[in-house]
Amino acid sequence: MKKLTKAQLETFVDFACHQHKAEAHNRKAASVLVSEDDYDEYARLSRISYKHATVAVNIARDELGMTDEQIDKCHHLLITWANAYDELAVA
Repeated sequence: MKKLTKAQLETFVDFACHQHKAEAHNRKAASVLVSEDDYDEYARLSRISYKHATVAVNIARDELGMTDEQIDKCHHLLITWANAYDELAVA
């Protein structure tokens, strides 16, 4: 494997960071809904999750040149969350 440049490595780390934040907020949202039955907090955390997913997908597509299939392999819900965020932004 070819050694990544510093810029490429930083871009990949940004992608991974936003992917991780999307997953973490999604888990927290589900936990709040189940344990506290707090739909407002669930919706707030879900929106944050969707925002991070959108940033991650944009980095993957635009800066890393990943296909949706490759992104999907990284995490199967990332594209779905990003699409949900885009739909909320339009509404």
